[in-house]
Amino acid sequence: RLEAAVLEAAAISAERTAAEAQAAYNAALYELNALRGQPFPARVRIARPPVRPAPLPDVTVLADRLENGNFELLALKTQLQQQGLSVRLAERSRGGAACAPPPASRSGTARPARWPPPKAARRRAKRH
Repeated sequence: RLEAAVLEAAAISAERTAAEAQAAYNAALYELNALRGQPFPARVRIARPPVRPAPLPDVTVLADRLENGNFELLALKTQLQQQGLSVRLAERSRGGAACAPPPASRSGTARPARWPPPKAARRRAKRH
């Protein structure tokens, strides 16, 4: 008995939602057709956009556009140049910043080190 009442309430709610959606659709269609000067029941057809996007320019062209057309980058570049640093956007940057291992160990002897050090070695270094 309770389940039937719940189902009936859900059906009534769904019908109300559908009626509200239909009313919103009709109002939008009426307004759009009024703006277009068409009769109310006229259907609106939306033209599909082209399937293929326009081809992108070469990477160097895009990098030049970015370097010369972005105010924030130009401001940062000017600021760094005022500090005596040279700035150029990387055209092919796939990796992060380069890092170099320390030249010697704590004992002062030069030895090949694994860089970056494993987590255990970093923890030991923080304790000392």
